[in-house]
Amino acid sequence: MESKINPTIIKKYALFLIGLFIASMGVAFSTKAGLGTSPVASLPYSVSLVSTVFTFGGWLNLLSVIQIITQVLILKGRVNYFEIAVQTVLDFVYGYLTNLSCYLIK
Repeated sequence: MESKINPTIIKKYALFLIGLFIASMGVAFSTKAGLGTSPVASLPYSVSLVSTVFTFGGWLNLLSVIQIITQVLILKGRVNYFEIAVQTVLDFVYGYLTNLSCYLIK
């Protein structure tokens, strides 16, 4: 069976990644301008100011992994592990894009 790549899916993922980059730029701009952060990014940003163990995006990744583990524990056996894997990958992409955005606006 030959696997064909659907161009519509590629466009959707490309658009999604562009959206993630724009969102990460928004987080970077608001934090660097001193306007504050979103509730999700506030803890990683605050910890990144006092700890050099990870960058802002690294702390964002760690918090996201903790949230995903909590989700799996709460849902117990009703978890779609493919969705959890996709969530985890996209969380790391978002964390790295946040680091890139912070670097770009320095």
